[in-house]
Amino acid sequence: MKIKYIPVYSNCNTVIEYINENTLRIDGTEYLFDTNSVEWPNIADQTGYVILQARRDENHELWLAVKREYYLSDTVSYIPQQDWDTGDYHDFKG
Repeated sequence: MKIKYIPVYSNCNTVIEYINENTLRIDGTEYLFDTNSVEWPNIADQTGYVILQARRDENHELWLAVKREYYLSDTVSYIPQQDWDTGDYHDFKG
């Protein structure tokens, strides 16, 4: 599974958990992806804009763009870029 994070500065931190190659849990809600599907054009609407894009590649690997809310209690005058906020996809196994 590959995940690209879409950062949103918020008053909480998103918790993303790997369940298996077709399932992940985001803030306590499980999202299961059908192994026979290749793309999910309405995924953003279906997930309340938690998952913004989802597709499988030719090797059947799942690629997701996920909104990731984060909060930094010690930030005073600026919001620093997070290490995970690269704009690239990351291998995600939990």
